[in-house]
Amino acid sequence: MRLIGIFGPSRVGKSTAAREFLEELSDSGCRAVVESFAAPLKDVVKRAMRVPGSKGDEGLKKSGDKFDFARDLEINVLDSFLLKNGLPGLSNRDLAKLLQAGVTTASSAYRWLMQFFGTDVVRQRDPAFWVRLMDSRLVKHLDSDVDIVVIDDGRFINEFELVSRVWRGYTVGIVSGDAFRGAHESDITAQTVAEMCDAVFVSRRETIGKVVDSVKEWMRRCVRDMPEVRGRYQSNG
Repeated sequence: MRLIGIFGPSRVGKSTAAREFLEELSDSGCRAVVESFAAPLKDVVKRAMRVPGSKGDEGLKKSGDKFDFARDLEINVLDSFLLKNGLPGLSNRDLAKLLQAGVTTASSAYRWLMQFFGTDVVRQRDPAFWVRLMDSRLVKHLDSDVDIVVIDDGRFINEFELVSRVWRGYTVGIVSGDAFRGAHESDITAQTVAEMCDAVFVSRRETIGKVVDSVKEWMRRCVRDMPEVRGRYQSNG
């Protein structure tokens, strides 16, 4: 199994590039999957927001439905997740921030809660928490028939180290060329980490499609450098 990690802040095309490349690999006969550091986080946040399991991530990100943090958020779901995983439960300060978040759209609530709970709560308690969960999933892939794993949401330095140093994977960074005012800590960090990757592309709103195509082409070259999958990819691609 070989690993490719895509790093960068939000809304630069990471997931789009990974999804389209996965379809291409599958069509060519390669056995590939997309993984996300935030997959377990998305699950707990959706449960806390009472989002149906069938609702896709992209649909939720675009939802204009109203969400009232004081009325609609299942705080006990977040607290139980922390305690179940051996982390301290929500503090009074955490609860205050959650309850004061007010009324907003479901899409805005989802993005804010992903950043707040994933970074300000969980990573503050254990910076390696999400990395360990990813490492465990990658180990399981070693026992499967997967050829390539593409991680589509790298942001932090320990995530970069997991991909590049622990698993000896390929890394590609997509940095944002748009204004970065008011960005969350995780996006600021992601911008810096993306610049450390094997290849770096600059994404702007008006050029994101071209950037996605460039990232996919770079990943194609990575696959051609993998002797264990090169023959299958070239003969079917």
